[in-house]
Amino acid sequence: MFGTVAVIAVTAGLTWLHLSHSKTPRSLFRSCLSGWLILISSVSLAGWSYHRFQERLYTPAKKPTLLLSTPGNMKVVHEFVAMTDRDRPIHVYRMAEVGSEPLDADDAVIVDFMESTIQRGPADPAANCHGWVFLDSQYLISGEAVQQILDDNDYELSDESKAGDVIVYRSDNRKIVHTGLVRGVLNDGTIIIESKWGIEGVFLHDPEGTPYSTQFEYYRSPRPDNRMKIVPVDELSMDE
Repeated sequence: MFGTVAVIAVTAGLTWLHLSHSKTPRSLFRSCLSGWLILISSVSLAGWSYHRFQERLYTPAKKPTLLLSTPGNMKVVHEFVAMTDRDRPIHVYRMAEVGSEPLDADDAVIVDFMESTIQRGPADPAANCHGWVFLDSQYLISGEAVQQILDDNDYELSDESKAGDVIVYRSDNRKIVHTGLVRGVLNDGTIIIESKWGIEGVFLHDPEGTPYSTQFEYYRSPRPDNRMKIVPVDELSMDE
């Protein structure tokens, strides 16, 4: 861009010299014509250069593509189970190793919510949203098991949310598709949710600010926290 500006300055100076030293009308006309042609082309070049510079400087950010679910890529952990408060085991999972079973590209979605979210943690395949809520990010849990956790650990529906509540997102057929935690309620009633999006990062957002569902409920338990016990399968067999 700066080179183009220099060309314009030099062209303008040469044009002025041509005009000032021309003695005949014909030479004056030719000098004017050639000078103005060079000047116009230089200005056009400068405009194009500036436009390209602005494009590079202010390239619109692409919406991120996130892997929000993990069907077909979870493998059961046979050495451990999570235990509910009624001593019922819950299977825990790990992601399939990279290279042994590729991630399903059909589960990747373009996310439109990033401008209204704050990322609090990086992507981590060790846990999904349910594992983040109930197992302190140590394992993945299936959505089907979450209802059993809610029932066995004495969670009850709450009409008004408060910090510490679990938010449960459901599909149209009442299938649990996402969970998170209420981190706080502002004076104006704004509810702040923190949740892990699949095996991607952990985000702060409003209750409607996820790509999973707009149907959600708040659950509260008398337990001191939401974490479940993780028990070796060998110990479980011995107890039985």
